[in-house]
Amino acid sequence: MKNTVKIGIVGCGFVSEYYMRTMNLYKHVELVAVTDLIDERAKKFADHFKVKCCENVETLLKENIDLVINLTDPENHFDVSKAVLSSNKHLYSEKPLTLSLADAKELESIAKANNLFLSSAPCTILGPSAKTLKNAIDTGKIGKVLVVHIEMDDGPIYLMNPDTWKTPLGVPWPYKSEFDLGSSFEHLGYPLSWIVTMFGSVENVVASSHCLVPLKMEGKEPYSGTDYSVAVLKHNSGVVSRLTCGIVAPMNRGITVTGDKGSLYVEDIWDNNAPVWFQSNSSFKLKAARKKIITRFGITRLVFGLNKKKLPMIGKSKASFKGGNNVNMDYMLGIADLCDAILNDRDPVLDIDLVMHINELTLAINHPNSVGYTID
Repeated sequence: MKNTVKIGIVGCGFVSEYYMRTMNLYKHVELVAVTDLIDERAKKFADHFKVKCCENVETLLKENIDLVINLTDPENHFDVSKAVLSSNKHLYSEKPLTLSLADAKELESIAKANNLFLSSAPCTILGPSAKTLKNAIDTGKIGKVLVVHIEMDDGPIYLMNPDTWKTPLGVPWPYKSEFDLGSSFEHLGYPLSWIVTMFGSVENVVASSHCLVPLKMEGKEPYSGTDYSVAVLKHNSGVVSRLTCGIVAPMNRGITVTGDKGSLYVEDIWDNNAPVWFQSNSSFKLKAARKKIITRFGITRLVFGLNKKKLPMIGKSKASFKGGNNVNMDYMLGIADLCDAILNDRDPVLDIDLVMHINELTLAINHPNSVGYTID
């Protein structure tokens, strides 16, 4: 019986080094070969991590590999992913899966016809923080869930000299592509994966998306991509979620889940080990929370029971590191789970149905003129 999955990487750009930081922690994952449109970048990556460098995608797909990780720029995701699936290889793609619904459905069709796995980032729902939050929800810690507020506002990063950001191997952050594509395509996958996994599929979306700051950096060209989105989503379960996503408002990557018996809160959905906080409801507490003379001081908050309680964490991330922009995230969680699914003939957590739904929701929210969208 096989005990490792051989993988190849297409795209040795900025994000690829985040994956490599924790890949060696997963013994059932074996990186065999890499390729990139920029030959020098691919060779430097391959030499540093001691793997084979292939001339192009076609050459890489002839290697003895089971799974390909698509880390190319989003505009190249579809073509590369289609080539991978058409070569009878399993696929894990960086977000977004595709830039159109038609392209996503074509990939889904190829994957299902060839009995292949199709999965996609982001994978933070596999971290201890998300698992702890989901368990608290599923076990009725806050009763019936009513409403969810989730933010993926990363702060005005265009004011942080992003044209100077580089990886240890010297690869620059692709700020032009990021700003032109927009924060909705780049970041909506994070909050969407959390709320869809925890509260079920979405039947209706009301959204508004905008480019508020076209001239993001002095001396640079204007960018047209969305930099602020807000949406209200009605889940089939009856739960209503409100999310924001952007790079204009101050950094806020938190989630608050409100039920009829209390609330749960996670400060940062990018932090795999972020604590999960619980606050129970009562008439006494709710009245006390409205009085500034009580909420102003720690001792009075304690006396009136207004302090949140930290829940015991379910597991701990194998990786604990700080990356760029204050990230504490193991990018390999999704790939490790997918490889385990391949070896044990089971569905991965980030399965094709979840990935397709998140991609569809991303497209719906990113549409700048959207006032209402019903999910098929």
